[in-house]
Amino acid sequence: MPPLPPVTILATEQDDPILAGLVFILWSYYPKAPFQAAIYLLWRIPKSIVLAVLWRLPKFILVGVLRFLGFGRGGVRRDSYASRYQSAHLRGHIPRDSLFAHLRADGADPPSYNDSIFEDDKRAGKKNSSIWGVFGRISWLIGANSIIRGLFVG
Repeated sequence: MPPLPPVTILATEQDDPILAGLVFILWSYYPKAPFQAAIYLLWRIPKSIVLAVLWRLPKFILVGVLRFLGFGRGGVRRDSYASRYQSAHLRGHIPRDSLFAHLRADGADPPSYNDSIFEDDKRAGKKNSSIWGVFGRISWLIGANSIIRGLFVG
């Protein structure tokens, strides 16, 4: 039985210059795409997993404790530890930045974490957009060169 030929997953410029040229031209229109995918896979997904353990689990426990004490979505529940403390110590008046006010607010609407996939792009603004434009033009030229060599030389 003859051995099977090796399987190549990615076409190189020597194997198929036209396909490689088309890849470079496509890449020139979206120069950030492979880097954003790598950042998403290597940084954002592990960061989300870590945040799920370090942020959301303690938040879940905190909300459970606050609900147990009597801080609910509609405010302080009747006949709870929080209502008895409020009537005995605060006498109906809750100071604006007191611990009780913060616990009441967190019990009604727990603190949340918002993570944007492209937060680095928003923070960077247009500072590095010219770099990506130059990178896109270079990859377009490489792609056009590969296609021309594939059509006329090879």
